Amino acid sequence: MRILLALAGLCLAVAGCSVPRHDPPFRQVSMEAEIDINRPIEAVFAFATDPLNERLWRDEVRHLSASGPMGLGIVLDEVIQIGFSSNSEIRVEVTAFDAPSLFRVQAVATHNRNFRSERTFTKLNDNWTRVNYSTITDERLVFEIALVPIGLATTAAYYEWVMQENLRRLKHLLEASTGEVGKDF
Repeated sequence: MRILLALAGLCLAVAGCSVPRHDPPFRQVSMEAEIDINRPIEAVFAFATDPLNERLWRDEVRHLSASGPMGLGIVLDEVIQIGFSSNSEIRVEVTAFDAPSLFRVQAVATHNRNFRSERTFTKLNDNWTRVNYSTITDERLVFEIALVPIGLATTAAYYEWVMQENLRRLKHLLEASTGEVGKDF
């Protein structure tokens, strides 16, 4: 039995895999994606921060509910599924809502996860907006969602790709619309 465990450990080490630690301090992982969208900043901000639109452009969102109208202090309950993972639940609070430039959420203290996500919106000109989407979390949430110990750097690279794909979907939705947010969806 010890030989099998040693071989399994060696296989994981050779494959570049790591098993998540369960004792603090937890390693942090940052992920970021960015895209330019041919729509005015107000329209992009309004669409990208409306909980009713999340499932249209964030492929991993299975369910999202808000404790009230979007704004500072609102609590969002999300069920997400990324890759082959099962559904994961996370509760976040809106900690910054500065239209049309900043939207930030952070896991509520009772959720026992270190998670923060931020979307910044920069006006490039009257018709173009740059969206930066960043997330900082600890390895517990990453490995909970990944289900398999494939290494923190590999997992982060995959989630950055997911974030970039989500931004591409957001760009497509907004640029294909007539410009009247809420009318085309």
